[in-house]
This record gives sequence, structure tokens and C-alpha cells, in this order.
Amino acid sequence: MKNAEKRKNNNGRNPIVVIAALLMGIVGLSMILYPSVADHINTLEHKEVIIKYQQQANSIDKNMYDDILNSAVDYNTELAKMTPYITELTEARRKEYESILDITGNGVMGYIVIDKINISLPIYHGTSEAVLSSGAGHIEGSSLPVGGESVLSVISAHCGIPTARLFTDLDQLVEGDTFEIHILNEVLTYEVGEIQVLEPEMLQSLHVEEGKDICCLMTCTPYGINTHRLFIKAYRTETPAGSSSHVNTIFNTGIEQKNLQEDIVLIAAIVSVFVVSAIFILITKNTNTNTKKNSKNGTKRSTKHTVN
Repeated sequence: MKNAEKRKNNNGRNPIVVIAALLMGIVGLSMILYPSVADHINTLEHKEVIIKYQQQANSIDKNMYDDILNSAVDYNTELAKMTPYITELTEARRKEYESILDITGNGVMGYIVIDKINISLPIYHGTSEAVLSSGAGHIEGSSLPVGGESVLSVISAHCGIPTARLFTDLDQLVEGDTFEIHILNEVLTYEVGEIQVLEPEMLQSLHVEEGKDICCLMTCTPYGINTHRLFIKAYRTETPAGSSSHVNTIFNTGIEQKNLQEDIVLIAAIVSVFVVSAIFILITKNTNTNTKKNSKNGTKRSTKHTVN
């Protein structure tokens, strides 16, 4: 009789097991959603940086605007005289480099838009880890991306990190695809002309092509191994009409991303309340059940004692 009652009690769900299963489910769901949510949040942050940069660019008076651009052009002219072309900067030259085009004071010199892979990233001076975790970086020692003749700019970004796409989809570009570099209110469009996989040290062998305006995009490859560099060389081409208003699209998309972020937070809050409520109900139900069982067992023992 006691064994039968024990088996009956064991058929009931153990609340601890149920709670553990719910918590494991939450952890698993969080791990699945985290990369997407983090990417959306980082995308929103990139767009906010771009919007602030463009707002600042729009507020610059014409004389200062021309001075800023001329400083970049003069820098490129001096840089072209150096050998090798992609060279390590002296401390004095680096300070000069970091000050040019930095109109917001946070190191942003412009932004890149690649419509085919749906990314818009701020471009920062240099390629430190702090920079590459925040967007794209300009390789110091290459031309500043302001256009002109006999110039070669190199833009780099991470790929394959779980919290942001950055240049992860760069390998989807093919010859003939285009991208835009936005500097101040200037829009420079480049068409992909050559795609290579190079060893890291081969970057030093890059050189300008006489009379050509070249912008190169670079990221690590193969995915997760990163022993080589995917190198995309693009040549300046005509900018389509309407590209100068691209920041409006970014602004609108930023609002949509912000709304999405708020929706995600709301959904997470609702799910959390549901889970906590479910756990509370299970615990309460189990407590009530145990109380009833103990009361019933106490009554049985009293009755048995009376009969005896």
C-alpha cells in the first residue's frame, strides 16, 4: 500500500525540475536571440553616429568647409611622396592625421554605405581594436578618402563577430558592384574592379595608380581563421543622382531600428513576467498540494489511532 502511494506521488511533476527546465529554456532562447538583438542595437548606434556626423557637416560654414577639405588634399599630396606608399606614421604625422576631417571630435572622418549588403558604417581614423569594435577604420598611411588623382584609400572592418555584421558579408561583393564614401557633404562612389585574397604583409606592397582614384575595402578571411585578407579594389565612378540624401534614409531606418529595439525590450519584459508568474504558480500549487497531503495524512493517522 505504501509503495503504491509512493509511486503515485512520484507520478506528479517535481516543481524543481519544471523550474530548471524553464530556466534552461530561457537561457537557450537568450543565446539564440542575442546575436540578432546585439546586431540590431549596434546598427542603431552606427546610424546615430552617422546622423550626428552629418548634422555637424551641415552646420559648417563654407570657408571652414573648404579649409577642411583642402587640408585632407594637402595631406594626401605629401603622403604620395613617401615610399613605401602604405607607411607607418611618425608621432607628429599621426597627430596631424587624426586631426584632419575630425569634425565631431570623436575620430569619425565620414561613413561608408554598401547597399548590396545593407550596411552603413562610420569610418574612424586608424584601425585600433577600439575603432574596429565601433565601425570601420581607415588604414593610416593610406590616402584620406576625399577623392582626387593618384590616391589610394584603404578601409578595414571586422567580420564574423557575433554582435555586429560590419564587413561579414563583404565576400558577397562582385566586380561591378558599387559603394559610397560620404565625407562631409561629398559623396564619392566606387565600382569594384578587382577582388583578391592576400597575406597580411602584402598590404605594404600596395601602390597608387597614376591618375586613378582608388578605394580599397579589407577584412579578415577565411571566416574564423583570419590568416589572410579579403581585399576589394574599387575605382571612382560617377555618383548617381539622389545619393547625397542617403542620410535621410539612414535617419528613417534609425527610427525604425529604435522602435524595434523598444519592441524587443517590451517583449523581453513580458516574457520575463510570464516566466516568473509561472514559477510562482508552480511553487504555490506545490505548496498547497503538500499542505493538503500533510493534512490528509494527519487525519488518517488520527483516525487510525482512534480506532486502535
